[in-house]
Amino acid sequence: MLDQPDIKEPVITLSPEDKKAFDEEQLKKFTQIRVFAVGSTVENLNEGDFVYVSPYYLQSAQVIEIEGEPKLLIREQDIDIIW
Repeated sequence: MLDQPDIKEPVITLSPEDKKAFDEEQLKKFTQIRVFAVGSTVENLNEGDFVYVSPYYLQSAQVIEIEGEPKLLIREQDIDIIW
């Protein structure tokens, strides 16, 4: 299970240049997602690790709520990078 990144929308109107920079900063949240919990058969991950998952797999991830927070449920083999 991965923490679902918190994506924010700007509360003020931004110039096109500032909007692009803001969007790029928000997108970075999806390139390093924290591992919330691991299943009993998972061998290569630990809670607290950061991972990169292809947007394809993120789009199809099951979203579940734990303690009021959304979590992404994905398969270990769908993780591309661990750091």
